[in-house]
Amino acid sequence: MTLSPDLKQTLARHERYAEADPDNLALRLRLADLYHRAGEFDAALTACQHCLTLAPGDAVARSLHASVLISQHRFEEAERLLAELVQAEPTDAALQHNLGVARFHLRQWEAASQCFDTAARLGLNYGPNLSYLARSLHRLGQTEAAIAVVQRWIELEPGRASQGCLAQFYLEDGQFGAAHENALALLTDHPEDARAHIVAGFACLALHEVELAQQHFDTAIALDCQHELAWHGLGLTHFHQQRYDEAVEAMRTVARLAPDHAGNLVTLGWARLMMRDLAGAQQAFEQALALDRRFGEAHGGLATALALQYQFEQAEQAIKLARRLDPRGFGAELAAAVTLIGRGQKYDAAEIYRQALERSLPGREMGSLLSQLQLRTFPRSDRPRTVH
Repeated sequence: MTLSPDLKQTLARHERYAEADPDNLALRLRLADLYHRAGEFDAALTACQHCLTLAPGDAVARSLHASVLISQHRFEEAERLLAELVQAEPTDAALQHNLGVARFHLRQWEAASQCFDTAARLGLNYGPNLSYLARSLHRLGQTEAAIAVVQRWIELEPGRASQGCLAQFYLEDGQFGAAHENALALLTDHPEDARAHIVAGFACLALHEVELAQQHFDTAIALDCQHELAWHGLGLTHFHQQRYDEAVEAMRTVARLAPDHAGNLVTLGWARLMMRDLAGAQQAFEQALALDRRFGEAHGGLATALALQYQFEQAEQAIKLARRLDPRGFGAELAAAVTLIGRGQKYDAAEIYRQALERSLPGREMGSLLSQLQLRTFPRSDRPRTVH
C-alpha cells in the first residue's frame, strides 16, 4: 500500500509523540488508528493491545481492535468481540455495521442483514452499509428487496459501484433488458469498466445477441485479462456458437483463475461432452459437485456422462438427485433419454447422444441449460470495509 505524504508525516509524528509519552491512551489510540489506515495491520494490532493493557475495558480500543481483526480477515474473533460491544451499545451505528461486516464474511447472511438494516435505521445511510445490506439480502434470495436498497444507494451516491451493482442484480434476477440498459448507461460514462462489459455480455447472451456478447467479453478481457467472469462469459459465448474447443480453453482459464467456480466446471463438463470427451466431462462434473453438492445441473451433467459410458445404474441415481434439486433441469432429462435409448441397445455413444438430443422434451434445449449456468456467476466476495 502506497502511503500519501501527509499520512506518512502524521504517522511519523505520532510515533515520536508515543515514544515520549507511552502511557497516553488517547495518543496510543490515534496511533493504532493511523497504523490501521496505513494498512500496517500487525502494528495496529500491537498498538490496540497496548491500549487495552492501559485500559482493559475501553470501548473505543476494543472497537478499533475488532476493526483491525476484520482487516486481517480474522472474522470469528472480530464477531465475538463486536457482539459484546453491540450488546452494551445497541444504538451505535458503526458497531452494528462492523458486526454486520464480520457476519457477512462468515456467511451469516440473515444476521448480517439485520445489523446493516439496524445501522441504516440509526442513520448510517451511506454507500458501504447499503452495499453490504443489498448483498446480504441478495444472498438470502430477496432480490426485489436488494434492488430496492441499491436504488436507495444510487439516490444517495450515484456512481460506478452502485450502478454496476444494480445492473448485476437485474441480471441475476432474470431482468435481462434492465440489466443490459443499466450496464450500457454505465459504459456511456465509464467505457473502461470491465465489470459493466461483463454484465452487458451476460445480458446479451440471455437475449440471444451472441455477437454483441462476444464483443463485450473480448473488451472486458482486454481491460482485465485476469477477470474470471469475462473468461466464463467468453466460454459460454463459444458454447452458444458450438465452438467447443475454444469454449474448453476459456473454461480452463477460468478454472486456473477461480478453481472454486462450480458453474464454470459444469460448463466445462458440457463442452467436453460435446467434444465426446466423456471421461474429461465426468471429471469436470465431479469437481463441480465437490464444490457444491446441491448444484442440480452438475448432477444432471454427471448423469449424462455416466449414461453415455453405459453406467446406467449410477446414471439413474444421479438423475434422481438432479430432478430433486432442479425439477426443470436440462441434464437430468437428457440423461434419462440417453438411458432409455441405451438400455439393451448397442449404439455407440455419439449416436445415443444425437438421439437423446432429438428426444429431449420441448423447452429443454441447450439454451435453457446455458441460461442457468450463466447466472451462477459473480463469485468474487466483497472486500471487508469497516466504519471507525
